[in-house]
Amino acid sequence: MRIVITGASGFLGCHTTAAAVEMGHEVRAFVRNPEKLERALEPFGSPAVEVFVGDVQDEASLAEGFAGMDALIHTANIYSFDSRKADEMRELNGSGTRKVLQAAADAEIGRVVHVSSLVATAPHEAPVPADPPLPEPVIGAPYRDSKVAAEIVAREFRDAGHDVVITYPGQILGPYDPGPGEQNFVLGRGIGGRSPYDVTGNLAVVDVRWLGRLHALAASEEEIPPSLVAFGHFQSWTDLVRAQFDLAGRTPVLIPLPAAPARFFARAFDGVESVLGVYWGLGGHEGLS
Repeated sequence: MRIVITGASGFLGCHTTAAAVEMGHEVRAFVRNPEKLERALEPFGSPAVEVFVGDVQDEASLAEGFAGMDALIHTANIYSFDSRKADEMRELNGSGTRKVLQAAADAEIGRVVHVSSLVATAPHEAPVPADPPLPEPVIGAPYRDSKVAAEIVAREFRDAGHDVVITYPGQILGPYDPGPGEQNFVLGRGIGGRSPYDVTGNLAVVDVRWLGRLHALAASEEEIPPSLVAFGHFQSWTDLVRAQFDLAGRTPVLIPLPAAPARFFARAFDGVESVLGVYWGLGGHEGLS
């Protein structure tokens, strides 16, 4: 199968690209920076892919890059809790998704896999339904709101009869992050602190290697559910922090912090960062549930 992957040089994108090649598919990597793609694929043995340099906001390059392909995996996305990137996230994650899916429809691509996020459906009650209800916009949650906007577009195309599979990953962790991405940046800030906070609650953590294979399968398997909730497994914040410090060879001094005060302080840091025009990676209240 001929599969085009947007964002192939990103964290999830490079794992998905490597998995698709390993499964025997012909992969076209749709990227803005071919040098970054080369670096991202090195840990996988530099698998052979066709490289197409384009921009998901440019309709002409989308039309050319999608021509002749059987399936599309849309991983291109800005993942950040930095409020200064709100407009950029809104454009790429939201309106960019409409351009991508329209280009796929125009190119008569059979299967489209759209990478959404559990955060686009939060809050919700377990078990998560096949089509979770979407939340209302929240001031100070630009990433979540941009993913909700993209989710609305993906469902519109699916409702119109296009073969669109939507996936809902949890917190993506694992090796070979070419960024480093936002999640590893935030975790690194925690390790750097002398007394990290022990937040009550759990995170839905998914292994990026497993997730890459899932997306390659979602693009190529004929019988596949239209919605795939891929939260991985629940990991307590305490165990996650301790595992990070063990890897760093350090012993944490944990300060207990219940979920409600954690959300309050995260919102406060989000506000301060927004006013000062800086980003310390200390907020991100939209990621707390």
